[in-house]
Amino acid sequence: MSHLKTAVWLATSACNLRCKHCYNSSAFQKKDELSTEEVKRLIIDELSKLKAESLTISGGEPLLRPDIIEIIKYAKSKNLKVHLLSNGTLLNEENVNQLKKYVDTVQISIEGLKNKHESIRGKGTFDKTIKGIKMLVKNKIYTILSNTPIGYDKNNLKDVINLAKKLKVQEITFRKFVALGRAKQNYQKEASNKEKIDFLETLMTYRKKEKSLKIGSGDPFFCFSYFLLQGSDKKIIDTSNMLGGCGAGIAAIAIDSGGNIMPCTRLPYNLGNIKQTMLSNVWIKSKELKRLRDRSRLKGRCGKCKLKNLCGGCRAKAYLNNKDMFGEDPECFLSTYKRITAYKLMKEGEVSLKKGKLKQGKEKMERGISILSETQVTDLDMLFIGLGYEKIRDFEKALLIYKALIRKIKAKDISLEYALKAMISRALGRKNKNKELFLNAKALFEKASKHSHLFKEKWLIAAKECGKLGEKHG
Repeated sequence: MSHLKTAVWLATSACNLRCKHCYNSSAFQKKDELSTEEVKRLIIDELSKLKAESLTISGGEPLLRPDIIEIIKYAKSKNLKVHLLSNGTLLNEENVNQLKKYVDTVQISIEGLKNKHESIRGKGTFDKTIKGIKMLVKNKIYTILSNTPIGYDKNNLKDVINLAKKLKVQEITFRKFVALGRAKQNYQKEASNKEKIDFLETLMTYRKKEKSLKIGSGDPFFCFSYFLLQGSDKKIIDTSNMLGGCGAGIAAIAIDSGGNIMPCTRLPYNLGNIKQTMLSNVWIKSKELKRLRDRSRLKGRCGKCKLKNLCGGCRAKAYLNNKDMFGEDPECFLSTYKRITAYKLMKEGEVSLKKGKLKQGKEKMERGISILSETQVTDLDMLFIGLGYEKIRDFEKALLIYKALIRKIKAKDISLEYALKAMISRALGRKNKNKELFLNAKALFEKASKHSHLFKEKWLIAAKECGKLGEKHG
């Protein structure tokens, strides 16, 4: 059995704001929300029985519950750490004075500077939120700012980090955007994987640089990417006994305001209701949770990934994509990151080869080819792999790839077919130092240029180079 570290309780569906990206569509209190005694007996006592470490209280806006301080106080009496998540607008001297006696941390959502924040959370919210944060800091309550990077905007990242420093909070965390609830209605298009990688690399730069501010994220992408972007993935020899990244059902559980149990607040898969089934029984006996803890059950890219025990992908994203908790995370950008790295290495290798640094150029080109081969390889990727082999004079491998691509695309793209035939002739020309083969390649590239608007210039440049190679070997 996995050790339950934390439970997230959505204290209420009521909220004084109508944030555009709210995954819970929080607005009004539901009729069946748990009573004070039900929360104590069915959540807190059960967490104590399971020796859980903490209770995270979210919403809606938990400060709308008149019994929230009583519940927090009871959780502390059961030796649970208490983390409160709030929009910050309802904080006042009275409730802050109570909170500082009992809570371990308070997390406040911030979307950016005033215009950005209010474009998502509503007019007049920014100043109220900042006022609340200042009260928390003044009362020496450990304060965390939380940001959901909808567009993965690097400029906004800089703004919120600078704001966190200015406010003198202890920590800032970045949450994964999941298109549920109002978020699904208001945000149809998400950032590209490339934009997410750029954002993450910038985030890592700040993380290294900032000493007084803790910067991080509990999301899977951050957990495994920390190793990758540090270049330390080679040091990870065996992750088979590790379970990091996505903690849904492994280290964490969620309970909504009506008592429904879920693996995660963003994974709306109902495991039962605490009014009918004890939380401890679900945690120990649930077949679904046992399966979630077995990463060998993951499918697609996540199932094949060597880092699956370190990351696991976002199970909420997988479920949202095809109603399968064990499917691949559709937004995993490991493949994109590898592809960018691979092409960068191959380009550097090509530059080194042109400068006569043959050993260095070959090593970089081979490393780039190796990394690119680990991704979901497209026909275009295969073409560049073939070109890479040709440049390091591994003609046999280059020819195999070119011939395989011709068989695959024959009659579908006449321009590419001519270009591939030209590449075969050029590779054979290089292998045999044969003038006629270079001139044949030149003629084929010229034919390819006549049938392509997109690659016309590229094929003409290749034809010119083949002409020069022909003259050189004449």
